Amino acid sequence: LAMALLLLLAACGGNDGAWGNPPPEQPPEAEFKVSISAFERDGPIPERYTCVGENISPEITWTDVPVVTGSFALAMYDPDAPRGVFDHWVLFNLPPHLEGIPEGVPSDAELIGGGVHGRNSYGDPGYLGPCPSGQDPHRYRFTVFALDQMLLLDSSADKQALFNALTGHILGNDRYEGTYPP
Repeated sequence: LAMALLLLLAACGGNDGAWGNPPPEQPPEAEFKVSISAFERDGPIPERYTCVGENISPEITWTDVPVVTGSFALAMYDPDAPRGVFDHWVLFNLPPHLEGIPEGVPSDAELIGGGVHGRNSYGDPGYLGPCPSGQDPHRYRFTVFALDQMLLLDSSADKQALFNALTGHILGNDRYEGTYPP
């Protein structure tokens, strides 16, 4: 009975349903930290980065990268979307020498200098800014992963494919959250 319960819990997915089959948590010894200069952690996302504004991605930087990092991956999603989790941005195979990504990353499937966009919930590559219906604020989670290798994924990958590929390869991760509308 205990084994059946464990299997049932594992099949149910993450703590808020956003992961599906979640990758393991960050190892406790990793100090990897993510920062977004455009807004404070858990603060309001400026209109510039939303569908009402310029709909461009914010600059994201990271520090305290694990020494053996082979690539970085990023996922941005809205766990408060009325029809379930909405994926706004999937980006992976960013080169290990990067210390972040600039504002306004192009929506090309493959980025010059390295990196591959996966598909957002509309099935498109690239960043899709916050655009909730209604007046209630939504949370937008930007999670960056330091990985031990490049991932064997192509631009057809969605967030769930990315999270499945992360298993066993996470050296560190950090989540930075913002809200919109304020």
